Amino acid sequence: NMSDFRSSVAKLVSRLDSYSPRSYVELHYGTKNAGTKLREFVEERFSDRVSLPTRSKLLIPSEHIEPPNDKIILDERPLFDTDGQGVLE
Repeated sequence: NMSDFRSSVAKLVSRLDSYSPRSYVELHYGTKNAGTKLREFVEERFSDRVSLPTRSKLLIPSEHIEPPNDKIILDERPLFDTDGQGVLE
């Protein structure tokens, strides 16, 4: 509501020392809570396809990281000989 904007800003600024948004997010939405919820979700829906360690309490997703192109070694030899009959060694 824009009618009390000035008083709301003054109230917010006067209490800046008491706000801790990071600790609030970690407490309510951090890795521990999200990891627990994700593990429960995976167990409920994919237990027939996924086997998780019994002692683990969290499941934390990670991003797939591609290695740099200069680190990939490609073997460009053909898999089959010219007749298509056998694997080349």
